Amino acid sequence: MRKGFDYFYKGAPDPLINYNFGKVEIKFPTLVDSYAIYDNKIIVKLFPKNLKEIHPQENPGRNIWCYRDDGKLLWKIEESPDWLRWLDEKSKEERGGILNDGHNDYYTSLIYIEREDKLYARVVTGYYDLDPETGKVSNFTYDGGR
Repeated sequence: MRKGFDYFYKGAPDPLINYNFGKVEIKFPTLVDSYAIYDNKIIVKLFPKNLKEIHPQENPGRNIWCYRDDGKLLWKIEESPDWLRWLDEKSKEERGGILNDGHNDYYTSLIYIEREDKLYARVVTGYYDLDPETGKVSNFTYDGGR
């Protein structure tokens, strides 16, 4: 398998509950609406509401997980930071706000941009770069929820 992303799937009408990596079947804790295959790993975005209902001990704000091809869980995405700072494109002023307000406290989608060969974790107000090796987020881009 080549280094980097091999496949990306986004299909909420057809959610996954498990995935076969050769002879290994990975069973996810709840429904998956998008995933990326990256260097013999699968990165999945879990439905946060289902995650909280089915597994109340899990934090729905960490709803993107990564599994190795042998089924071992490698990481859960870090929570999005409470306070965000960004440069407003129009006014060129620094803006800020609380993200975890009860509505925006989980990742809404997993986004792969092929021309950049990059993965992003979206929240209601924008998106973060997502490191597929560690689950760390960085470089928040505010887009007003477009």
